[in-house]
Amino acid sequence: AEGLSLDVNISGMYDEKDSPYFSFYDIYYAAVTCLPDSVPYVNGDKDYPTWQSFLNPVVIADADRTGYQKTNNKHFLTNLSLTYDVPFLKGLQAKIMGSYQSYYTGTKSVAKEYKLYTYDSDSDTYSSVKKNSPSTIGNYLNNLDMLTLQAQMSYSNSFGKHNVSGLIAYEQHQSFGRVSGLSREYSFFTKDQVDMASLNNMKNNGMESQTASLSLI
Repeated sequence: AEGLSLDVNISGMYDEKDSPYFSFYDIYYAAVTCLPDSVPYVNGDKDYPTWQSFLNPVVIADADRTGYQKTNNKHFLTNLSLTYDVPFLKGLQAKIMGSYQSYYTGTKSVAKEYKLYTYDSDSDTYSSVKKNSPSTIGNYLNNLDMLTLQAQMSYSNSFGKHNVSGLIAYEQHQSFGRVSGLSREYSFFTKDQVDMASLNNMKNNGMESQTASLSLI
């Protein structure tokens, strides 16, 4: 139709992230705070990682030894706008816009118990300290959906030396979010699935949220 235009934009994003259970900050902090003469392993033996005052940076960066996190992110966005320039009245424009966004984040976390050691050369014995005890496995989900609708009528025209303009706009915004998480103690590493873990000391949590707003100009 004359004066009518439609604009549609659709975009999406998906990514996967594999990382050690400990964060980059933990690894960095452990590296910069360890003593200058610190070594990662007692007597160079990788079966005996060295105990340090905070964390052993080499050990906590090893996902096979101390655990890992796997995170999936999905983002979908669509925008639609319909514009009508009224042909029989110069400067008058009507516009309707809509936007929908959806976010999803899912994280699987496995924290493995591990030991750090000190060595007594006089008695030729090792002493150990447990870390990440007990081992745990968990799943954590975060969903967020947002919808925005907007309608507006505008007018702009010149009559000789005079400019006349005006705008009426309506906007409606809604969002819905849901977060949930669960974890179990995990001592027998098989396929790294929650159902394979112990029923002892299970933890779970969840929360939903909704927001809505209306605006008129």
